[in-house]
Amino acid sequence: MALKLLATIDGNVNRLDRPLYFINPFTRPWYFVFPTLSRWPIIDGSFENEVNTNPTITSVFESGDIKTRPRYTTMLQTFSESYALMTNSDKSLLEVLQDDVSVSSESFRWTNRQDSLIYVVRFMEKITFKLEPGYTDLWRFTLRFIEA
Repeated sequence: MALKLLATIDGNVNRLDRPLYFINPFTRPWYFVFPTLSRWPIIDGSFENEVNTNPTITSVFESGDIKTRPRYTTMLQTFSESYALMTNSDKSLLEVLQDDVSVSSESFRWTNRQDSLIYVVRFMEKITFKLEPGYTDLWRFTLRFIEA
């Protein structure tokens, strides 16, 4: 049985040239979406967006010539954003997402607040939640993603 391709939901712009997700008839349908949180990320320069690796292969010949070529057809980006003064419900939403995607095994849809594009990403590392100083129910954390 062939895989069925589903179209982009809500007509949102997607930066990727590959499909958002497939439904495989032999496994459960999946499609995870980053939850809507009660606050926006901190806007203090904590947002980072960079190319994950240098995708260039360089060959030096005996004559001294240098030839380069791309290693990959796409350059994967990484994203990082910090949140502060987040509620217990926000923490619970992220814990559920982290469990659903098995930390970084599955990908999910995330909207970049800087350019309003939807990216298919996965977590780069487990989320570390820290209590805000002086509070017992407010949290601080940094999320790091890589394009899937």
